[in-house]
Amino acid sequence: MHCYSQRDVRRLGPKPFRCLDVWLRDNSFKEFVSSRWYFYEVVGDRIFIFKEKLKRLKANLKIWNKEVFGDVNLANKEAQNKIEVLDERDDVCGLTGSEREERMVLLAELNKAKFKQEAVMFQKERQSWIKQGDLNTMFFHSFVKWRRVRNQLHGFHVNGKWCEDKEVIKEKVQTFFKDRFARNDACQVRLDNVKFCSISDSDNDMLIDDFSEEEIRAAVWRCDSCKSPGPDGFNFGFLKF
Repeated sequence: MHCYSQRDVRRLGPKPFRCLDVWLRDNSFKEFVSSRWYFYEVVGDRIFIFKEKLKRLKANLKIWNKEVFGDVNLANKEAQNKIEVLDERDDVCGLTGSEREERMVLLAELNKAKFKQEAVMFQKERQSWIKQGDLNTMFFHSFVKWRRVRNQLHGFHVNGKWCEDKEVIKEKVQTFFKDRFARNDACQVRLDNVKFCSISDSDNDMLIDDFSEEEIRAAVWRCDSCKSPGPDGFNFGFLKF
């Protein structure tokens, strides 16, 4: 597959869910997650319950992000527009006391929106060596744009012809990876007459023993908070929180 087109990407499916680290700093986030988590009624073993609750929480968080957390880009723009209107009025005839207080509130909202916007972009950029605060540099924005262009799939060649039909693209991508990871009976590794080292009975008992809560917690806390253990979009930062 080769991607050459530079036109705007057409949606090839639902937008994947991603847990944003900046959500964890919202005062209502923890209470919302806790209330939703204990509200869900799921029957089954514990790992199934955990998986199903994360699945339902994902749907609720999408709504919470839209209705409570809000669009950070839109909030930034709206606050800037309102401040500009007040500044123009101040240049012409001055502001009243209430209008000056309103401007102070808008400045606070603007700073909050800019912080959220920067945090979201910082997470999308995924360069851990860049500090959150260096994001207004030309290098950062160039890197974000480069990642977006690199990850876009506009189309590819099918039998020598360029194709951009989204249904054909989805079918061909699925077929490509299905064939790539399919079992190949013609190429098998033989282990006949291979002598393996053995472990002691005590080591074997340790390996097959049940995991303790302390072991699981230690394993999770050793992982980078920005990394995701699976395709569900919840990263280790969320699990630790």
